[in-house]
Amino acid sequence: MRVRRFALAFALAFAVVLGACASDSTPDATPTAGDGRRDQPTEWFLRSISGDDRTIAVVYTISGVASGCEREGRVVAEETGDKVTVTALKSVTLGRNRACTEELGYVEGSDRLDQPLGDRALVGCRPGSLDASEDRVCRDLARSRNAGIFEFSPAPED
Repeated sequence: MRVRRFALAFALAFAVVLGACASDSTPDATPTAGDGRRDQPTEWFLRSISGDDRTIAVVYTISGVASGCEREGRVVAEETGDKVTVTALKSVTLGRNRACTEELGYVEGSDRLDQPLGDRALVGCRPGSLDASEDRVCRDLARSRNAGIFEFSPAPED
């Protein structure tokens, strides 16, 4: 009886671990390629929308630049008929015992849409807030200026 309980417990634990390792196409806090880092969604600020309405450029911050605790990641746009979700992912160290510095770095990234943004809602600037009502916040260039985003480098060319 004890062996059956152990086998059942082992099988259940294995299934949970296997499920946790299954791939998911949604950008999220996921481990990266074996280097002790993971991608973590972070707040972004709109930098520009290209003249053809297909390239969304954003700026996000990383901390611990000198210590390498956070590094530049990537920007991913997911499109539906009524919404474009832009996710900025920074690469974060998994080492909890590592000493990290606290200075900020600004990272600029962009993604090109398959179709023009048009009147679709632009969301994702605040992780976890994906409702279409976020469009107003995510498109707000004053929010970017207030965060000092336009002061670190010239705007990208189309």
